[in-house]
Amino acid sequence: MIKNMGVIGNNYPADAIQVLASPDDIAVIAAKELNDLSFKGKSFVYIVSDVRTGAEVASMLGNAVGKPDLPWVEFKDEDIVKAFMNFATKDVAENFAEMGVSIRTGKIREDYNDSKSVIKGKTSLEDFATTFAKAYNS
Repeated sequence: MIKNMGVIGNNYPADAIQVLASPDDIAVIAAKELNDLSFKGKSFVYIVSDVRTGAEVASMLGNAVGKPDLPWVEFKDEDIVKAFMNFATKDVAENFAEMGVSIRTGKIREDYNDSKSVIKGKTSLEDFATTFAKAYNS
């Protein structure tokens, strides 16, 4: 979207809070849990690398790839579904749009906000932006 349209966005506004998790942080924490085997039965933790708004994501990634004015665009739910239908099934497209609605309304963060089971990862959005820029420019 950044390369082809010159924008970044989703079906939620630029000020919506996004809880971000880096695959690197997930891997490190999952490996530790599996090595320690200290859990019993079923359990979960939230692995959180950073918490940012869409506007902050746009600014950080835009600066990293030389597009400092990269705008965050809020798309309509139906436009997200239509776009995803170009490369995914209808179920996947609708579920992705539903996730955006959940971010927009804050519903997706309700349990996270109340949880005591949060592990902070080490990868900040700034770290990710550097990695992203390398992939973007290759």
